[in-house]
Amino acid sequence: MSTAKFSSALAKFKAQQEKPKKKCPNDFTQLSNLPPPVFTRVAWLHVPKTSSGFANVLFRAACRLQTPKPFLEVVQVQCLIADHCPKTFVQFDWGHKSLRSLRPGMMAVTLLREPWQRAVSGFFHNLHSCRWMQARYNMTGNRPRAGTSPFYKSFTDDDVKTYADCVSACSVRMTTGRLCSVPMRNRGVDQAALASSWRLVKAANETLRRFAFVGITDEYERTLKAFAAMSKTPLIESDFKVLRKGVKPERDLERVEAIVRSRRHVDDELYATAKQILALEEVGQWPPAAAGKYQATGTGGAGGAGAGAGGFLSDIASIGVRGPSLAIAAATGTGAAAAAAGRWVVG
Repeated sequence: MSTAKFSSALAKFKAQQEKPKKKCPNDFTQLSNLPPPVFTRVAWLHVPKTSSGFANVLFRAACRLQTPKPFLEVVQVQCLIADHCPKTFVQFDWGHKSLRSLRPGMMAVTLLREPWQRAVSGFFHNLHSCRWMQARYNMTGNRPRAGTSPFYKSFTDDDVKTYADCVSACSVRMTTGRLCSVPMRNRGVDQAALASSWRLVKAANETLRRFAFVGITDEYERTLKAFAAMSKTPLIESDFKVLRKGVKPERDLERVEAIVRSRRHVDDELYATAKQILALEEVGQWPPAAAGKYQATGTGGAGGAGAGAGGFLSDIASIGVRGPSLAIAAATGTGAAAAAAGRWVVG
């Protein structure tokens, strides 16, 4: 593709990415029976392919509003935010914008996903987030319909490798205020920029440890229940459903997965940090500055995970969390039991 054609395609891509106009919903419920929002001055970092639906849970928790539809795009609730909770969010954008800053008093929230799985999902979703590859093959995030481009009939192994490298540092780069994708050079990934992305890992880890909440897409039920407990927000049935399923053609799935998994992913270490944070959130020991809130007197040992079980269980019981793991944790006084995966029910 010539420089002129590439520029034209890129301009077309940017025009198609303009913020769409959506009708503001007028049928909503004020959740006045809930305690005041725990999350205020929220910065929502939406890394691509990590669950758009979580934004609806975050909106409900921060604004204490409930809409009847199970899924609304962020742009559809902007008017509700402006009218009912204008100071709640400092970043809650349509699309996937990097974290602009994390100043004192802000509460950053994000979900991360296993890097190779995120890359596979993005590959079949019109090369999601790798803008220069999308421009080359005349695709955007939603045009043509995901997975239907002629590109998917003839893509090569090198195309998969290039895409995997392009988005391998997406979470690290967005956490440190940069675009998701690694820039292009000579029709491929800029290797110097990719190398510099590796040097951002430490800074990204330090920033992530300042977040108010970090979830894991691959552990979505655990994430939802930990967030519900922390934010004192009841969950609804639709929160647990996948409302926007990705496209993964069976014919090429194994081939693409094998290639992507063989690549090195800059995001791996940040993802490991996110998993550690989720485990702490489940036992009320996150964020560190608030961990003392869940200190229990009696068994468990001061400062340890078990020490937080008593207060944490009281908090989650107050919003309707129930189930076998709750009984086990209450009986043993251990935070580890409270973190038993997938057995809390919020109602």
